[in-house]
Amino acid sequence: MSSLLNKENMVEDLDEDFGDELDEIKAKRAKIDEPSEDVQDKKLETFLDWCKAKEVFIDYNKVKIVCSGTSHNYGMVAIKDIDKDEVLSRIPKSAILEPSTTQINEMLAKNSKNLKSKSNWSKLIISLMFELNNSNSKWREYLDCFPNYDLFDLPMFWETSELKSWLENTCIPRNVIIDLDNMKNEFESIIKPFLDQNKQYFEEKCFSFEYYKKVVGFIMAYSFRDPNEDPDDPNAIGPMMVPVGDVLNHIAKNNAQIRFEKNELLIVSITPIKKVENILRIFV
Repeated sequence: MSSLLNKENMVEDLDEDFGDELDEIKAKRAKIDEPSEDVQDKKLETFLDWCKAKEVFIDYNKVKIVCSGTSHNYGMVAIKDIDKDEVLSRIPKSAILEPSTTQINEMLAKNSKNLKSKSNWSKLIISLMFELNNSNSKWREYLDCFPNYDLFDLPMFWETSELKSWLENTCIPRNVIIDLDNMKNEFESIIKPFLDQNKQYFEEKCFSFEYYKKVVGFIMAYSFRDPNEDPDDPNAIGPMMVPVGDVLNHIAKNNAQIRFEKNELLIVSITPIKKVENILRIFV
């Protein structure tokens, strides 16, 4: 997995190549019904109760998390003027979903050598395959907030004819084909053998390459990586799912950032933010 899984570069390439044409391309694509606002509101309420139970701090005197008025399904909005360097949320590492916190962490650790991959995503992919399909998952209320995976409209989910027709004057189709080949190889040589050895823990759909792609899309859209971590370090955690952190919509000109501390992650304003403005982060 290469350029397609470099989230920032992929978005910049698409924006540079298409600009306003990207919206037209998306409009041509088949539409999937999104959850109603009532359903989203209920899921959000349940998620915020989960945050409180997991000791995730959100400064409700400064911000609120909402379903409408943002650029995506959820977002964080200022309810008062916010100064630079104010802490808006604290997320303990115990609330983060990654290979060492998943319920199957010991199983992953025992097979660590066989799960090494160029992308360093294999352990998180397997963790999510398990947790997403576990009704008793510690992260159930968090994971339920996310939309149907069919809503992920990334080029890797497009038909080959669509890629060639709509992106023919860019490098995107070639990169997508290369990355899909790499993903297929990782799935067949690393992920599926592990699943085959532990069938009792995984739903049947987890053995499908199409479902694997959706989990990869989920990670592409919402995961974080510690910018101070050396990706070549064999003990590197790699990508992780950060409740509340992934509520923030992303943009190049961000007004907040995720800071990685020893025992927690902080959402901190890096510029003054006006009341009613969205709290926005950059890809990490």
